[in-house]
Amino acid sequence: MATAKRAGAAAFPVRPGEKPWTEAEQDKVRAELAAELAGLRTDIDQAESEIAERLGDEVGSAGDDPADAGAKTFQREYDLALTQNARDLLDLTQRALAELTEPDRRALADAAPALLRLAERLALR
Repeated sequence: MATAKRAGAAAFPVRPGEKPWTEAEQDKVRAELAAELAGLRTDIDQAESEIAERLGDEVGSAGDDPADAGAKTFQREYDLALTQNARDLLDLTQRALAELTEPDRRALADAAPALLRLAERLALR
């Protein structure tokens, strides 16, 4: 497996008055992003299997009154929306991790929101 080039700390933009990123800071963010990716993949796999299980359970819905059917429909739509949100976060996280490995100025600007959210999470710890 080929190893990706690592970007120098000076390659990343910083706000006026901030110091450039150190290699240690980049390594910490990479590790956080990798952990976030693993968690999101696990959450998505679990949610998709639960949704598929519910959709395949035709007998469990037999005899439901309209209120029960409506509640199940609401729950299914809610679960689908959460799963889609997790997929979007997975995509942003993958892009941010890729940009930390091989930065491209245009792509880095696209990944900036994910990096800022991660920086805020790290600051809260």
